[in-house]
Order: sequence, then C-alpha cells, then structure tokens
Amino acid sequence: MAPPEVSLYHVQTELQRAEPFVELFGLDVDTSMLSEGDLRIRVTGSSRVDGEIYVVEMRFDGYRAIPPFVEFVHPVTGEIGVVTAYPSPFHSHPCICARYNRKTYGGHSGVHSEWQYGDWASDPGTTEIGGMLNHIFATINDHFNTYKGRKE
Repeated sequence: MAPPEVSLYHVQTELQRAEPFVELFGLDVDTSMLSEGDLRIRVTGSSRVDGEIYVVEMRFDGYRAIPPFVEFVHPVTGEIGVVTAYPSPFHSHPCICARYNRKTYGGHSGVHSEWQYGDWASDPGTTEIGGMLNHIFATINDHFNTYKGRKE
C-alpha cells in the first residue's frame, strides 16, 4: 500500500491535470477534506439531461498502488452508496463497475473477484482522476445514450 504522503501527491497532481474535465462538465471539486489523514474528495455535478445533481466521493488511501474507492452520495440525505444516489446507467448493485473503482473488486463487493488490483492502471482513458470523472459524468450527461435519471 502506498504511504499517505505519496497518495496525496498523486491526487493533487492529477487534480490539476483533471481541470479540462472539471470545466467541461461544470463540476465542483471539494478538496476541503483532502489531507494525509483523510485522502478523500467529493465531486458534484448535474445531468444536462434532467438537471439531477450527483455527488461522487473518491477515497484514495493506498493510491496509486490500488485504485480509489468511488461511490455516489445522495445529494439530499448524504447517504453513501445507496441505490437512490446512483444514476440509471450504473449497476443496481449499486456500483460503478469499472477497473478504476476499488468497490468493484472481489474483496469489496464480489462483482469482479477475478480482477487484480494492478489491472486498473492499464485501462485506457481511466488511469487518472480526470479520466475517471470523464467516464462518470459523460455517462450522466447521456454520452452513451443510456441515462434515464436517478435510480429509485
């Protein structure tokens, strides 16, 4: 596992490179919690399809040795990881099923017990925070023509 100061360095560096995606989707990136003791950010954005607000929490303990733990947070109740925090295109598990999300791996949800942590860093387009945000918010903004609103 990477030491907290190394993880913090990578997160801060990648957030600077993520700025084009932050601007593209009009995201609010809250780094007020981000420190060596709490390697976490929250990103808020809305769907251009229906105006729904979505909050994504990314936890970076051990980052880049292991992928971040990415979860939706309900914008009203603050509940983390509940079905109603998720937009329609993502799994009803609920989970963002992508190699960059630690929750997807067997030790956390069992969805992909066959995946190895090292695999995530070779997945084109999502090996840094900017690519992860692009994947999430392009989906919410109907990039793949699958967005149907918030899950119920």
